[in-house]
Amino acid sequence: MKIPELEKKYGKELIDKILKGHYLDGCTIAIVNGEDDIPESDIRLAIREINGDEICNWELD
Repeated sequence: MKIPELEKKYGKELIDKILKGHYLDGCTIAIVNGEDDIPESDIRLAIREINGDEICNWELD
């Protein structure tokens, strides 16, 4: 998803925290027409990490 779409769905504050933190380290993104396109599954995993939920190795890509 594009960053504006993520901000609309999850809130700007949370997306800023994810983007400025280490949560997407190693995440593979696509660049479409010069804009980052971040897989929503990686955003959901980042939110789970922020919430302290356990993430198994098989959930990471």
